[in-house]
Amino acid sequence: MVIDDHPVVLRGLAAFLDEAEDLRVCAQAEDAASALAALNDAKPHLVLTDLFLNGVLAYDLIESIHREHPKVAILVLSVQKEAHYAERALRAGAGGYIIKEEASQTILAAVRAVLAGETFLSSTVRDRMIHRVESVGEDRLRSYVCKLSNRELEIFRLLGEGSFPRKIAADLGANLRTIETYYARIKKKLHLRSGVELTRAAIQWRSQL
Repeated sequence: MVIDDHPVVLRGLAAFLDEAEDLRVCAQAEDAASALAALNDAKPHLVLTDLFLNGVLAYDLIESIHREHPKVAILVLSVQKEAHYAERALRAGAGGYIIKEEASQTILAAVRAVLAGETFLSSTVRDRMIHRVESVGEDRLRSYVCKLSNRELEIFRLLGEGSFPRKIAADLGANLRTIETYYARIKKKLHLRSGVELTRAAIQWRSQL
């Protein structure tokens, strides 16, 4: 199954994978809800999904697939090269993380590796993950990422990109009070005293990626 919120990309990926003699695309979806609805009927061996679906990180989708369909392999295909995105995807249940700019044969190799039960990472992401482990200077950045839940990280990311509470609520399909509750949780976890400090920390974190 291929999941991507851009119809042209979705059709292109499906057609490309179908050309391989050992692969067949059994389903396509443009969002998390339709993907979960189709999983039972399609019974894919692997799900290839974009990391962002309609502007929202797909960690909840990955966790749902991994929890409800543990035998289904998951490969994330993304434009995001930052190591923390890949780390979260693997923690959520993905078996691999590959950058969209990779050569077509590398994408095929990733699909086959994850289908075989192996872990596959783009070399760029793997190198950055190694660098994060070796770099003492990034401890503060790592602490931000590790302390937050997936939804808290999503809100923190949007805040760091300049979104305001009402827009974040609209983007995530939540009400404003729920977002404010998340703000309070994030401030507590990161030991921040005010909304200004929270915004400043989010912007600083985002600028270091």
